[in-house]
Amino acid sequence: MLPSTVILEDHGVEAACLIGMLRERLGVRGSGDVGDPTPAPDMERLTRLAIGHEVVHLLYGADSRAFLPEDQSGDRLLSSLRLRSAWNLVLFRETVSLSGRIREQGIEVLFYKGLVLCDVLHGDLTTRPTRDIDILVRSGDFLRLRDFLLREGFTEDYAFPVRHARYYMGVNRESAYSMMLPDGVELNVEVQWAPVLPLYGVPFDNASFFERAGSVQWGGSTVSMPCLEDQFLLLLAHHGVSELWHSLKHLTDLAFFIRRRGGELDWGRVSEGIRRWGMSGHAAAGFALCSDLLGTDMPSERLPVCEDVGLLRRMRRRLLATETASRSQILPSNMYLQMRLTEGTPARTRLLMGYLRKWVSPGLRDLQRLDLPRALFPLYYVLKPFRSLYSGGR
Repeated sequence: MLPSTVILEDHGVEAACLIGMLRERLGVRGSGDVGDPTPAPDMERLTRLAIGHEVVHLLYGADSRAFLPEDQSGDRLLSSLRLRSAWNLVLFRETVSLSGRIREQGIEVLFYKGLVLCDVLHGDLTTRPTRDIDILVRSGDFLRLRDFLLREGFTEDYAFPVRHARYYMGVNRESAYSMMLPDGVELNVEVQWAPVLPLYGVPFDNASFFERAGSVQWGGSTVSMPCLEDQFLLLLAHHGVSELWHSLKHLTDLAFFIRRRGGELDWGRVSEGIRRWGMSGHAAAGFALCSDLLGTDMPSERLPVCEDVGLLRRMRRRLLATETASRSQILPSNMYLQMRLTEGTPARTRLLMGYLRKWVSPGLRDLQRLDLPRALFPLYYVLKPFRSLYSGGR
């Protein structure tokens, strides 16, 4: 674990304070982590940093709450957290209801991330902020689930011509739906048939998640979810491969998972999953960042280790910047980092080909703007470069 003085020197007093509070929340004590920092932090910058990394909900549970504003801005943060908790309970109600209605349609789905992860990490449904309901579905059942949601009154946010559904699913990983609830708030549901975008080349089989699935009793109803090992692998895939550990929220998720549920995991199976999915570099970086910043020890000798000191320093600098890093997959700095974390020439070649396919292949906007019949689908590839040039590459 890096000493607080090193974090202070390399990343500033606000970052050092924030890391110190998160360590305290995790039950880790390090030299200089608790107490009055020198120099005193800029409270506005510290608060902005905590909000940007979505970890305010953890800080208000720490003994070091004094580091947060004691004026009206602190009161507003606390009010916001209470609203977040109330929203999580709305999502709980809707998840239980939706789970039962989908089951009645004979469609098997798994609920994950969001509330499920909150329950796994914290043993409750309100500590971790959640925006929407995430549903994992077999690829072959997606259109059936889509039709059901539309019949239920949801609006499709990523509308696409159904005749091109097979192509759309081959280049994307999810579709999003929304509905206005009677109490005037919008409910968002994301239906996913892949944990990450296909361009990353992760060789997963989503049917296997259902073979090992577990469940939980919520509100007297059974809600299906991936088994614990798959949830851990899905967290590594989403936070590491897709998001490149760009937020402290990602690291605290990983740290709480290891510290609170690590004893229940089959680490041999987890290690094999990491290797099979080709994300050893991404996982190793996450474990190293968790160790350096949050004092989380490696839970098993079978897990990959990152020994690239320069890469870790670059990722810490990116992570602890005042503004959180951009999530854009095609941002040059993110593409460079993705290449660094991808191990082996064959895997890097596949990644480069994935980026190339993403650039030349028609996207959702192309499908929405011009609904071509299936026989004329190749015209999308002809028109894509012209649309990209006209729209500035978007």
